[in-house]
Parts: sequence; structure tokens; C-alpha cells
Amino acid sequence: MVILIIILSILAFLILATFVVSFVIYLRCFYNDRKNKPQAYAPISKPDYLPYMDEMNALLAEAKSIKYNEYVYIKSFDGKKLAAKLYFRDDSSPFIIEIHGYKGSGVRDFSGGLTEFYRRGYNVLLIDHRGHGESDGKTITFGVKESKDIFLWIKYLNERFNYPEIILYGISMGGNTVLNVSKMDLSANVLAIISDCPYSTPFDIIKSVAESMGINAKLLKPFIYISAFLFAHVNLNNANALKAVKETKVPILLIHGTGDLLVPYQMSVEIQKSNPKDIDLLLVEKAPHGLSYVVDKELVVSKLFNFLDNVKQKGFINFK
Repeated sequence: MVILIIILSILAFLILATFVVSFVIYLRCFYNDRKNKPQAYAPISKPDYLPYMDEMNALLAEAKSIKYNEYVYIKSFDGKKLAAKLYFRDDSSPFIIEIHGYKGSGVRDFSGGLTEFYRRGYNVLLIDHRGHGESDGKTITFGVKESKDIFLWIKYLNERFNYPEIILYGISMGGNTVLNVSKMDLSANVLAIISDCPYSTPFDIIKSVAESMGINAKLLKPFIYISAFLFAHVNLNNANALKAVKETKVPILLIHGTGDLLVPYQMSVEIQKSNPKDIDLLLVEKAPHGLSYVVDKELVVSKLFNFLDNVKQKGFINFK
């Protein structure tokens, strides 16, 4: 009887310890309490970003000066209100859905991309991920649920604007998200995907960040998956870009800076290797995370629109 009590006590301790560790991981990785909301709208001030602070501030000011037509809303598959800013030009222009990164915002993460595409006559849908901005929720799922949300934004545009030409453009977590959308049953008017500095899998990016902080993520791997399952209600394996792009229905352009200290550029190299036939890759020398446009605007803009011109020449995009 004493031995049984000891065994049960040990099991109870292990279960409690697993729960506590998993909850701490949830708070650290998956939870967004919005207390740092203003930070999501300001340029990142990490050391590798400081040389580009003036350019980032100028781009952000310019992006904020562009007036959106309206905030639009949809319901997610699990009942959450999702929000986006609609920058509408005209019915004949393509739409670009711009999808921001982890704990970021559309206007900051796409301060260059919003201005670039809007000036060229595109309609822009600048979304707020679940758990960000004006959207409901406090849990981030690293692309698992977010990719389903983007599928519903495509449906929204199709229903409201009668199947316009659509391009998906994601950065960082948004980059992983759009790559996971690529495997879905997309309507034929979704023409291309652009993914800037995406990570290959949720665990890969959590591991990379943890190791940069001196934490052995391999030891925590079971707890990370348990945390995602118990508190975020997802299986992290369902946001595997390496697998998703093998089933893509549309051409993909990857952009990544070789100076990225957050998401190693090798992740994009591996993603491109998963489907070299349908994926093009641009590496921008020494560009930090998400700053390829800032570091070498001419190169990035040239590649972006050459890529879209090639899609156009194949008969997909009807630019007016």
C-alpha cells in the first residue's frame, strides 16, 4: 500500500510538473496579452535593426499616411471576429492580401509593401491575425489556425468582389502561414504567393529562438507540443511549410535576408528545395529579419514584379 501511494504521488507530481511547464511555455510562446500593443506598431529596435532606423521610420510614416477605406470583418471557423483594413483602388485591379508576423502589425511589417503595391494600383487587404490588432483572441498558433483564417479572407474577397485576382504576401509568421495556404483547395483566381523570411515549421523557429537564448529546446520539445495541444488547441505539425509547398497550386516566391538572426535564411533554402519547380528564392545579402526591402529596395522590387510579370505572361494576371 505504501509503495502504491509513493507511485501515485510520483505520477501526480509528474503530471503537475508537466502541466506547469507546459503552461509557462504557452505564456511565453503562444499567448499575446496585447499589453505591448503600441510596440507592434513601432519599428523594432534590436541592435541589427538600428542602422536602418531612419529608413524604417520614414516607411512607417508613409504607410500610415495612406488612408484605408474601411475596416472589414469576418468570422473565423472557430467563431472569432477577424479584422482587416481594406485599401480599395478599383474593381479592375488585383487584390494583394498582406499577412504580418508574430506579435506584429500589418502597417509596421508591411510599411514598405503596403505603399509599394498601393501606389502601383493594387487593392490591398491588410489583415490583423487572430490575437492581434482588432481581431479577437489571445492565442497565436504559428500558422496552424492562421492559415485557415487566410482561406476565409480569400472567400470573403471572392464573395464581395466576384472572384478578383488575388496574390498572397506574408512575412515571418505570415510567410509560414501563406505557405501552408498553398496546399489548400484554392480558387483559380488565387494566382501567386510571396513569402518573406518564413520559418519551415513552428518547432524549428521556437527551437532557433530558444537556442539563441541558451535554452536547450530539444529537451523541451515534448512540453512545447503538449502546451500547443492543451492550451492553444493545435497540433504544431499542421503548419509544416516543407510539406505544404509540395502540394502548392500556385507559383511561390521566397525572399530572405542572409543577415536574419531570428529566422535563419537556411530555412527558406530548405523550403525551396522541397519544390524547386514551383518556388523561386531571392536571398538579400546581410539583410536582417524582415528588412530585405529596406536593405536593397531596388533588388527586391525588381524581383517581386519580375515574378508577377512572369505570372502575367503565363496568362494568369490581367493588369489594367
